[in-house]
Amino acid sequence: MEEPQKTKYLEETPGVSSSMRLMCMFSFWAAVMFGLLTIVKSAGDQGFWITLTFICGAFAPKAVQKFAEIQVNRS
Repeated sequence: MEEPQKTKYLEETPGVSSSMRLMCMFSFWAAVMFGLLTIVKSAGDQGFWITLTFICGAFAPKAVQKFAEIQVNRS
């Protein structure tokens, strides 16, 4: 029996690349970098909101995509 292929980190299914996952990963690392800069430079409110925006950009799109896929599969 053949073993099923494992999905790699940046793939939706084995062999199918996911630009959404790549985009979310970049947004997460941008949030980390802006967060560190905010702490080091004491940027205050502006740095906080930029960091929060990048964090939302890192996690929200993938969650919305999953909910949309569930709704499409039900139809």
